[in-house]
Amino acid sequence: MTTGRFSITTAIFLLLSFAVLPDSSAQYFANFNPNDEYFNYEVKLIDEFIERFNDDSATFLRKAYTKDKKHPAVSRGRLLVSLFNLENPSFTDKDTTLKGFFRQVLDPLHPVYLSFNDSDWYAEARGVFLNNGKLVEIPLVLHVKSQGDEWSKWMITGIGNTIQSKEPIPSVSVNKLKGKEQYISTSAYATNFVELHHIFTDNMQSEYFFEPQLLVTEQGRQFVKWIKNGQLKFQYVKSITFHFYQINGWIFTVNQFTRKSANRGWLISSVQKTDKAEKDAALKKLLNR
Repeated sequence: MTTGRFSITTAIFLLLSFAVLPDSSAQYFANFNPNDEYFNYEVKLIDEFIERFNDDSATFLRKAYTKDKKHPAVSRGRLLVSLFNLENPSFTDKDTTLKGFFRQVLDPLHPVYLSFNDSDWYAEARGVFLNNGKLVEIPLVLHVKSQGDEWSKWMITGIGNTIQSKEPIPSVSVNKLKGKEQYISTSAYATNFVELHHIFTDNMQSEYFFEPQLLVTEQGRQFVKWIKNGQLKFQYVKSITFHFYQINGWIFTVNQFTRKSANRGWLISSVQKTDKAEKDAALKKLLNR
């Protein structure tokens, strides 16, 4: 088999071969069709990505398969395959990293699941700001902070380096929020964190939105100062990359793919095998600490 860029169908069969699956399920994978009607539904939200990764019975896709009595049973392994960007040319039949990832996640005795309320996954939002009449990009790294099942919110835990942006200055119009929101809601990512318009103001109470360990850093103090004195004015979030550190020994990223394909939406774009030291170093780099 040749390396390089594979078709979606080829990539699917390669990835399926990595999963440790019961023989009784093999017949369904042999006839896997990327244009299957249910797989035409893109992964629209990161919540849905996590639910499909966990094979949650409440997901729309699982309900659709359960409702269709004529359709063969679908295993978690098959759903996991559908969550990969199958047009990534680095996903090949020689990739032992992917084999290990599939085996660990699908281990029949100790299967691996994700949790939205866990703090060990991060949204890297590439924020665009107006600075002295020019646009600049500043990555903001957020993670979920929870208090049991009572509440959850996004907190800013890292600030990247500023880079110049060549995009035209946009005309921004944002509706005012009702009431005074003192947190970044967990659903904020679905609108590209547009509510930051109402948070990054001259009277911002930074302790509600920034992790304490960030506020004591020079970059954290400087960023807050620039927001409050009007030197930085938030415009929009250009893109978001999610970094998952929840699985022991692994880091993987999720990006949004908008294309005319059955394999679209929020999909796994990279997988990295790591030890603890490598994972700690990667997180430190992500948070720009």
